[in-house]
Amino acid sequence: MIEEGPLNHLSNFIALLIFTGIFYFVFTWFREQVCIIACPYGRLQGVLLDNKSINVAYDFVRGEKETGRAKFNKNEDRTITGKGDCIDCHQCVNICPTGIDIRNGTQLECTNCTACIDECDTIMENVGLPKGLIRYASEDEIEKNEPFKFTTRMKGYTIVLGILITLFIGLLFLRNDIETTILRLPGQLFQHKGDKISNVYTYKIVNKTVKDYNNIHFELLSHPGTIKRVGNKDFKVIKQGLSEGTLFIEIYLCIAFAAIYLIRFQLLGGDNQEMELKKEMAQAKIDIEEYQKTAPDLMDEKTVVLLTDAPSLAEGKKIFTTNCVACHRADAGGSIGPNLTDDHWILGGGIKNVFHTITNGGRDGKGMVSWKTNGMKPKDIQKVASYVLSLQGSNPKDPKAPDGEVWVDETVKPTVGVKK
Repeated sequence: MIEEGPLNHLSNFIALLIFTGIFYFVFTWFREQVCIIACPYGRLQGVLLDNKSINVAYDFVRGEKETGRAKFNKNEDRTITGKGDCIDCHQCVNICPTGIDIRNGTQLECTNCTACIDECDTIMENVGLPKGLIRYASEDEIEKNEPFKFTTRMKGYTIVLGILITLFIGLLFLRNDIETTILRLPGQLFQHKGDKISNVYTYKIVNKTVKDYNNIHFELLSHPGTIKRVGNKDFKVIKQGLSEGTLFIEIYLCIAFAAIYLIRFQLLGGDNQEMELKKEMAQAKIDIEEYQKTAPDLMDEKTVVLLTDAPSLAEGKKIFTTNCVACHRADAGGSIGPNLTDDHWILGGGIKNVFHTITNGGRDGKGMVSWKTNGMKPKDIQKVASYVLSLQGSNPKDPKAPDGEVWVDETVKPTVGVKK
């Protein structure tokens, strides 16, 4: 619960604003430039590499040859003209997510995604030249045609990697199969119950194994007393799952508190902690139900009501124009989707049925998509549903033939009169 404003913690508030601004700037504008300028991966890679390191590389010996790269001409023999196998199509540059030219050598910006390898192999295959112009290779292999050697540097890297893998495997085997966290319920004071002192705790048990644990229960080991778990005493924690709950711990204190307990709770009828918890939970349930009736983002087909005011219908029309006219036409007369202006409905009419259909989608495989899944908020679905219902009987030009059945609102009682 927040009890103080941000001005009471100004330094923390300013720090949060600064970090929020930095991350917003990075994700909205800076983007891939972080990989080029700020990310340490490229610089770390540059320290670890040498001429014998295998990396994504361009074979400049084969690609350039005597006269360099040149555009492809199917009527010439490139071995006679001395032109390299690189046809200068720039596809390796276009496909690169950081926009570098791999033909300029290994660069800090390269993330080893190998997209240039795949694209170059496709081009070489199309023009009838050997693949592998861009491939995994060392600089010495390309320039000096030297075979791969397991160098001293690589041996050192292998040893360090082996140590790290061993450490991680050791931590994996040394971890506990069951992790249990027991904490006192925040904001709750202890209670005296006769010769006992009672506290409320919450627990969370995480099962990290691939087998179920049955008949789990709590016991007091250091003090005489009792543990009362809310629910059954014994419970089960499924494999790779967790169990959460509440428990009461009562520890024997002294007989002197029995008189206080008798007067406070037995004679005066005061609520104990368990009774208070039950009352608060019942009140919280009532408060949640009341809030859901008016909260626009928690609205569903049970609580939605028809809107008839002009501003709401105007907003509903905008939403309809943006998302619905492709299938139902601007006048709602129907195209791919059904006519929405007649009294026939496939999945039921009325605000509750229309709200449900827009929210969850139409019939499986051939109906409308779920607009809730596509990010439309409940209050917007209410507005567009109300606008659709406002078009009833508008008689558009060349409407689509009726689909579904005539829908009658069974909640409205018919008016009975006497015909004179």
